[in-house]
Amino acid sequence: MGMTTDKRQIWMDAIRIFASFAVMIIHISSQYLAEVEAGSHTWIVFRIYRDTCSFAVPIFVMISGTLFLSREIPIRVILKKYVTRIAILFAFWSALYAVVFLHQDGILTMIGSFVKGYSHMWFLYMIVGLYLVTPVIRKFTSEDDLRKLFLVLGLFFYTIGKDMISIISIINGKAGGYLQSAFQSMGVTLCTGFIFYYVLGYHLCKTELQKRWSTLLFVSGGVAFLAPIITFFLRLQFGTRYLGDILYDFETIRMLKTIFVFLLFRQVFSRINVSQKGAAVTEEMGRLSLGAYLIHQLIITLLNRWCGINTLSTDAVFSVPLIGLMVFILSYSIIWLVRKIPIFKKSLT
Repeated sequence: MGMTTDKRQIWMDAIRIFASFAVMIIHISSQYLAEVEAGSHTWIVFRIYRDTCSFAVPIFVMISGTLFLSREIPIRVILKKYVTRIAILFAFWSALYAVVFLHQDGILTMIGSFVKGYSHMWFLYMIVGLYLVTPVIRKFTSEDDLRKLFLVLGLFFYTIGKDMISIISIINGKAGGYLQSAFQSMGVTLCTGFIFYYVLGYHLCKTELQKRWSTLLFVSGGVAFLAPIITFFLRLQFGTRYLGDILYDFETIRMLKTIFVFLLFRQVFSRINVSQKGAAVTEEMGRLSLGAYLIHQLIITLLNRWCGINTLSTDAVFSVPLIGLMVFILSYSIIWLVRKIPIFKKSLT
C-alpha cells in the first residue's frame, strides 16, 4: 500500500480523533433538535451539523475491521482480551451514568438503564458483536473474490439497492411497496448493518485502488457531503418533507461520506512527514479516543445542567462548534488525567 507501519498507525489514530469529534458534534447538535420548530433557522443549522457528521460511527467500525480482520485472532483471545475489556468498560460507565442521571428514579429504573446503557453506549454492544463474529468473517474475507462478493451483496441489500427501492416508493408508493416486499422476502441480512462497514474498512486498506476509482469515490463523497447542506440552505421541499430528510435516510449517502473521509486520511497521512512529537501526540490521543467517546455525553449534560451552556445559548451556527470544541478538550483532558491513575489506565478508559 506504499505506507510504513508508523504512517499507517498515525492515520488510524488521526481518523479516530476526528471521528470522536464528529460524534460529539452529532450529539451536541441533537441536544435540542426535537424542541425547536422544524424548518426554522436553528433547526436547519442543527440538521446540517448533525447530518454532515453521520460518517462518524462507520469510521470507527471500518478502523476496527482494518485491525481485526488483517490478522488471525483465536476466539479465546477475543473473549479474554477484547470482550472482557469492553464488558468492564460498559459496567463502569453504564453504572456511572445510571447513578448520576437516574438516582432519583428508583432502583429498578437504574438497573434497567444500566443494562441498556446510556444513549451512546449501544456502540459497545455493537462492537462486541463484531468481535465475536470476527473469526467467522475472516475465513471468507481473507479471499479476495469472496470478500468482493460480500461487499457487492452489501451494496445491493444495504445501500444502493435498498435506497433505489426507497426512491421508487417516494415516486410511486404502490410500486415501491411491491418491490420492498420482494426485497425483504429474500431475507439477506448477513451483509447488512455495521458488519458491511467492518469488512469495507479492511478491503479498502488491503486493496490498492486504481486512480479512476479513487477519483470517482472522492468526487462522489464530496457530492454526498454537499447535497444535504445545499438542500437545507435552499429549503427545497418534497411533499411534506425536506429533501434533506430523504437524503439523510439514504445509507448510500452515509457510505460515500464515510469512504471519502477514510480514504482522505489514509492518503494524506501516507504523503506527509509527521514529526516524532506530532506522531507521539496523535498516538496518545488515539488511545484516549474510546474513553473520550464514553465520557463526552456526561460532559454535554453537565455543562447544560450546571453551567447553562447549551446549543440555545447563542446562534446555533456558533454554539454547536464552540461547545463541540469545549467538550472535545474536556473529554480528552479528563480521560488523560484518569489514565494517570494506574488502576484505571487500561480498565476504565
